[in-house]
Amino acid sequence: MSVSVILPTLGRPTLQRSIDSILSQLLPGDELLIQVDSKPHKDDGNWCRDEMIARAQGTHLWFLDDDDIALPGAIEAFHQAISEDPEVCWIFRILLCGDPMWKVPGKIMPGNQQGQCLLVPRLASPQWVSDGYGSDYHYLQRIHIDKKWASPIIAQIRPPIPS
Repeated sequence: MSVSVILPTLGRPTLQRSIDSILSQLLPGDELLIQVDSKPHKDDGNWCRDEMIARAQGTHLWFLDDDDIALPGAIEAFHQAISEDPEVCWIFRILLCGDPMWKVPGKIMPGNQQGQCLLVPRLASPQWVSDGYGSDYHYLQRIHIDKKWASPIIAQIRPPIPS
């Protein structure tokens, strides 16, 4: 079992911080895929995600943005979840504006989870963009496999840049 980290980028100055937060955690067989979004602000990197989903070699996919960071232990938590049940979409917790995200634990609804929360079996992963519209919630709705919620906090969304 292995994890492919999908990281679309607009070339933000926070990109290196995102990369560094992942590289130190990768285990043998894991990979980090980075693609520059040449269509910025048109689809929020969704076509980049589709390109990387098609190239991914890992058994599972995790989506992170170039202004977010993986928290220590994230990849280890993924491997533990995969060993427990490799055939489900795992939904982890993240820090959003400093607060743990899940307004309603166990409920899939807009604003309750984001792409950074998801660890998806590669073969079960649909394209991110569907009918010209792709959001985290709609992507999650198109994953037609069981979903499990896991309590570890695995990422921080848009952490402040130290001065």
